[in-house]
Amino acid sequence: MTSGTPQTDNTKSGDNPKPRQASNKRGPQTSDIFLSVVIPAYNESTRLPKSLRTVVEYLESKGTPYEVLVVDDGSSDDTAALAEQFAQATPLATPHSTLRVMRNPHRGKGYAVRTGMLAAQGKYVLYSDADFSAPIEEVEKLLKYLEGKYDIAIGSREGKGSSRFDEPFYRHLMGRVFNTFVRLVALPQFNDTQCGFKAFRKEAADTLFKSLHLYGDNSP
Repeated sequence: MTSGTPQTDNTKSGDNPKPRQASNKRGPQTSDIFLSVVIPAYNESTRLPKSLRTVVEYLESKGTPYEVLVVDDGSSDDTAALAEQFAQATPLATPHSTLRVMRNPHRGKGYAVRTGMLAAQGKYVLYSDADFSAPIEEVEKLLKYLEGKYDIAIGSREGKGSSRFDEPFYRHLMGRVFNTFVRLVALPQFNDTQCGFKAFRKEAADTLFKSLHLYGDNSP
């Protein structure tokens, strides 16, 4: 039985995020990994450990090589430390699989997502919010499209049969107002552009996120 190798990467302030190789010689090669799960996290010490357990248990049950990549957005709590402790304490039975933690300076969610997406090594890359309001099992619905003719598959909380749990009404209302504006101005075909559950073919992720520019005093 082969155990995965937990790893921790540090991204220093001023670095441009680029795809990273595993730090030891037995680490995974890009062709080995079927699915990368990128989790940006900022002050998620309460929710992240439970989410990581759920994600790893699901991925282990599938038996295909995977990686979980937590990108800490300079949290002021112990989010990164807890993720690292989880990585060190969790043996991965699936060969060539890894659990990695990257520490970013605090530059916002967009920077954390871009860092993780470019560092991912899988054939397919899933980005999910740390609370996994969309259950990890739902990735199977997205992968069906990626294994077909599509490069990107976007989850939706507004689809037929979908349900929302523990979401304040004001947040739902604000989200729908913003989404309506986005659909009117740019993307009329998508009914939930803000859903934090999106999957990409690796080639598409690299093309998009390498070209992504962030604006602000601390963004490269």
